[in-house]
Amino acid sequence: MPIDLAHLGDAREHVARLAEAWGFGDATELEVVFSELVTNAIRHAGAAAVIECRLLGSGAFEVAVTDHGDGIPAPVLPYEGATRGHGMRIVDSLSDTWGVRPGGAGGKTVWARLGPSTPPPPG
Repeated sequence: MPIDLAHLGDAREHVARLAEAWGFGDATELEVVFSELVTNAIRHAGAAAVIECRLLGSGAFEVAVTDHGDGIPAPVLPYEGATRGHGMRIVDSLSDTWGVRPGGAGGKTVWARLGPSTPPPPG
């Protein structure tokens, strides 16, 4: 599917369904982290080139977004009337760990890992 803001909701739902099919459980926080990483790549680098998702042996779920921008994301104080600048603070808050891997030909991959979740209690 296209990786752009117009299709972000569809991509987010797809990743949540994938995580749940892999046994991750409730993917609500994963959806938010995924959205923030993809939105940052599109807003700051012009596009998200590749999105990778994997369930790790520990039961944690990792999402990685690669773009061709040269900026390194970091939590910042909100700006523009506090309506912007929350993305990496949200990622930092909801994920167990996250980081940035430099790309071989420029750009970078920003990844976040969320620990094993437990399924919501029945009914």
